[in-house]
Amino acid sequence: MKKALWLFFTLSVSTVFAQKADSTQNYKDSVYFYNTSSKLQIDYHISIGANTATMGALQSFFLEDFLDDNKKEDLTKNLKSENKFGIFTSIGGHYQTAIDTIELKQFIGFSLNAHYRNLYYGNLSQDLVETILFGNKRFAGQTAVIGPSSYNNYRFTEFGAKYHTNFKGKNTFFTAHVGANLLLGHEYKMVDIERGNLFTETDGEEVRLDIKLEGHQSDTNSTGVFDVNGIGASFNLGFNAEIDKKHIIHFNLSDLGFISWNSESLNAVADTTINFQGFVIDNLFDLTDSIFNPKADSLENAVYGQTKGKHTSSLPPLLKLGYTQLLEKKGNLKAISAYTMYRFNASYTPYIEAAAHFQFNKSHNLSPSLSFGGYNRFGLGLKYMYSAYSWQAIISTNNLQSLILPNNSYGIGVFVALRRNL
Repeated sequence: MKKALWLFFTLSVSTVFAQKADSTQNYKDSVYFYNTSSKLQIDYHISIGANTATMGALQSFFLEDFLDDNKKEDLTKNLKSENKFGIFTSIGGHYQTAIDTIELKQFIGFSLNAHYRNLYYGNLSQDLVETILFGNKRFAGQTAVIGPSSYNNYRFTEFGAKYHTNFKGKNTFFTAHVGANLLLGHEYKMVDIERGNLFTETDGEEVRLDIKLEGHQSDTNSTGVFDVNGIGASFNLGFNAEIDKKHIIHFNLSDLGFISWNSESLNAVADTTINFQGFVIDNLFDLTDSIFNPKADSLENAVYGQTKGKHTSSLPPLLKLGYTQLLEKKGNLKAISAYTMYRFNASYTPYIEAAAHFQFNKSHNLSPSLSFGGYNRFGLGLKYMYSAYSWQAIISTNNLQSLILPNNSYGIGVFVALRRNL
């Protein structure tokens, strides 16, 4: 089952259905949700990346029940002082309607959206990754530096509304939107290790831990797919500015928000140093949970104090800036574009992408791209768009090499959507 899911993720394609329009409009739609007609869209998106682990190594880690030492070494051979990772998924729908159009001088519209989203991201120290995979045996007589390290996981449903408006001047065409979302929080986990040093005696008889951390987790007794353990809100805004029918500037800010988790949430804080010399077992042949659980609980309490209570967490905002140049040539190359993207407070490397947009006729568009950053390294992407009647289809990935050479690629992004103009 796991392998089937992985195959689905890596071979997923993106499809978007919309109206058959002039060639210039196709490019605008391919770069941004641009035109002024009413439309309905459903979409799916997944992005996976790790700056020091190849997709082949990640497949082994997530899909195989047992990892031998060779595969563990494969996961750790590229480790750095900072090892960033991120997995983002989203599935949902979007509806936009026009309220008023006066010869395209001004357009007023509203849109509604609903998405089920997962956000996993973090930054782990090299010694922490090796300790997780191999245990602390390889650090005998040494100190494993397990911090700074962090891990975050959000799972929530988003219901949103946006207000859209367009203005047309003599040489400019400006579109803008502002929106708000209601967030229903399903699950949240966060661990932030500000300081962490784990010393193991050469003979393994004693372990000393010096640690400063903060951790939060939503209700552990309510982990269903749609269980609601928190409520929040987020906001977004953006604009496109087209100048002289040649240049388009893009701006978008999203996920500017928070979720307040209920009083059943677990909260932990630690700033301590402890020595651990093991458990005394009176009867080696009577190893039951009743023996280990109290001892484990006492060790846990010695490390940090855990309490229940409300907690509010902030989403990592996403900023996008882009530029598109429309070309007047009669050939197939109709536009070139570039944009940068940054997710704040998410161990994110600024993402940069450049693309060329080709059109072969009114139905077929192809956009190859080069990218770098995010939780990935270099990526070779490809987007194919097919338009027919009231429908439009886009097949897109930002990392073709992950499908062909997974052991030489560090991430993959796939977008899937269906859109129709109404």
